[in-house]
Amino acid sequence: MASFGSTMSALNAVTPMLGTAAQFINAGTSLANGLSGGGSSNDLYRQQQRELDQLTAQQAANTQVAAQNAVLKREEISAQADADNRRRQNALKRSVAKQRAQFGASGIGAQGGGSGDAVLLGLFEQNEEDKNEAAALDQLRFKALDSDLANKRTLNLLQAQQLRANQNLERAMM
Repeated sequence: MASFGSTMSALNAVTPMLGTAAQFINAGTSLANGLSGGGSSNDLYRQQQRELDQLTAQQAANTQVAAQNAVLKREEISAQADADNRRRQNALKRSVAKQRAQFGASGIGAQGGGSGDAVLLGLFEQNEEDKNEAAALDQLRFKALDSDLANKRTLNLLQAQQLRANQNLERAMM
């Protein structure tokens, strides 16, 4: 969850900078065209298409890296869940053995039933609750990874659309 929040903070911090960078690029293009006598609209279109292609290529590379990182994070979460599950099972075995030893020491038979069985059943139920809570938390982490990737894709589309709109406006002003 913390990584999702930090990723969103980073995206929110980068977005205004990307818009500003696009404005500088567009301003530089306009200035260069003005200094060179205006240039043809075909030159402007080709330059703008290169800018859009570069943005699209960079976004595709960033998205691919983010997807690979998400796969690695999923594997990490799954491995941690497996390790936690083994620790929980081992702790349950120790607790059951300890409880049975205490029952034996106090004269309650292992097969005596009644409250002894209720205590042991409570240990198993607690273990099952812990397991379900951990699984729910892991699912939430997976959803956060998916949401982060979807947000990156949405941001990419928005940035590309903003660049296109700025380019169309610049061409209309010529």
